[in-house]
Amino acid sequence: MDIAGPFAPVLLETLSACGAGAVLLVDLFTPEARKSRVGAASLAVTAILFLAAWFGMEAGGETATLFGGSLVLDGMAVFLKRTFATAGLLAVLAAIRYEDRLPRGRGEFHFLLLSALTGMFLVSSVGDLMSMFVSLELVTLSFFILAAFRRERPESVEAGLKLLVLGSLAAAFVLFGTAFLYGATGDLTFAGLRDHLASLRGAPPSRDLLLGLLFVLLGLGFKIGMVPMQVWVPDVYQGAPAPVTAFLAVGSKAAGFALVLRLVTTVAGPGTKDSLQLLFTALAFATLFYGNLAAIPQTNVKRLLGYSSIGHCGYLLMGLAALGPASYYDESAAASGAAAILFYLLAYALTTFGAFLVVILFSAATGSDEMDDYAGLSRRSPLLAASLTVALLSLAGVPPLAGFFGKFMLMRSVALTGPAGFGLLVAGAVNVVIGLYYYLCLVKRMYVHPPKDASPLPVTGPTAALLYALTAALLILGIFPGAFVTLASDAARAAFGVGG
Repeated sequence: MDIAGPFAPVLLETLSACGAGAVLLVDLFTPEARKSRVGAASLAVTAILFLAAWFGMEAGGETATLFGGSLVLDGMAVFLKRTFATAGLLAVLAAIRYEDRLPRGRGEFHFLLLSALTGMFLVSSVGDLMSMFVSLELVTLSFFILAAFRRERPESVEAGLKLLVLGSLAAAFVLFGTAFLYGATGDLTFAGLRDHLASLRGAPPSRDLLLGLLFVLLGLGFKIGMVPMQVWVPDVYQGAPAPVTAFLAVGSKAAGFALVLRLVTTVAGPGTKDSLQLLFTALAFATLFYGNLAAIPQTNVKRLLGYSSIGHCGYLLMGLAALGPASYYDESAAASGAAAILFYLLAYALTTFGAFLVVILFSAATGSDEMDDYAGLSRRSPLLAASLTVALLSLAGVPPLAGFFGKFMLMRSVALTGPAGFGLLVAGAVNVVIGLYYYLCLVKRMYVHPPKDASPLPVTGPTAALLYALTAALLILGIFPGAFVTLASDAARAAFGVGG
């Protein structure tokens, strides 16, 4: 990672923000008959960001800071930026397939996608509580508008309104917690929080500090869809445009967990570690069972994926519950709590977009998101059925797909905590079985049930290539995960000062 330039920590953010402005200019000077150029411009921006993130940045360099420590570029930030750049590229590709269903505002739609991506890049590098709030709200405000973008559909307006009201409540929790943390420590930076806790020399933290941390975690819990802050997820997933739902599922979850990781690893000292581990264990239990059990009776594919997303938040919370002493991050362990979360987020991003691309294509062809209408899809479009099946099996954790290895890493990190993690390990295994059941119910419809409409669903060449690429990525990440596990493990060590 070249940190010679003073503004290297915000390179991707700058490119993304400038790209968003460029997309608006392209839209302004493009006649209505050639509006496809807007999507092409947005795709070019995200392709540049993808290449810059994966091939222009190194995760093993020294930490760079900017604006007095408000922004930090370390190993974890680089890994997250790569995940966000991948998600942004896939979101724009999905949006291009969706554009024909937008009655107006293609330029604004792509501008908001790039604005959300800019906020995600900033989230990955935050170094204090105020930059955390500002960058997180940039993401959230963009998604407020995107969710309600198809205002001719009542479901879309309802999704945006629910996201706005509950998102405002979550922002209030974060600000309230920030005030408590500042009052307890006199500092807003994560480094300041760490220094304050170190000065306690093992004494229990003050009540104000614990309350502040709890309020901030509750606010971030909204972003990741964690129980008890999950009530918005199924309605927003169903009502928002499908590309927005996919990007929200990945981006909001990854951004939220990036911030939770920053906070937890900063404050997890002798006085708070046990309490945090107990808290995240309880939250993981509740989130796992709520999400997976509530998904069983669903009849709408987007709502099913919404409840599934809550369940996956529970798996990621297992990684937080597993964050223990530094000895758990020894160099021979491919799976630690933080590294497992980072790898899982990347695998989840690819899997989610693989599933939602099929949902977008099917909905565009049939006008339906109901599971019963997927009956006989294997006969109408073998490629769509096979791609969705692979994505669902990866979400379920079936080998040799990416989702399997992600779940393996998370469960291994819990096993490293010893007997204290046994109950959570069993809960995770039980929920894998529950998830497999409702995913296979949809697979059964596609391959066993007769089709309601026997007309074929053609897939264009570029779309077929994208489906093949996503399917191949899930297989590669599951069969040959070594390089990505190493990147995730190195990112965790570099960010948290663990291991050599």
